Amino acid sequence: MNRDNQTLPMEGFARLNDFVGKGKLIPISRSSWYSLVRAGRAPKPTLIGPRMSVYEISAIRRFVASLAEANR
Repeated sequence: MNRDNQTLPMEGFARLNDFVGKGKLIPISRSSWYSLVRAGRAPKPTLIGPRMSVYEISAIRRFVASLAEANR
């Protein structure tokens, strides 16, 4: 992730802290994000270890695009 302009890489996976939070791509709190995930409105994470989860970049891009479409 490019931390200078807060853009996501073209493909792969990202941790929640890479795109959610103040000054990030999705400027909401972690608890708000988890509420969206539980409601089925945001992508679910993929567990890659007992204490680590990641999100598919393509799923995050689709989510951001759906937000932009909903705000039109």
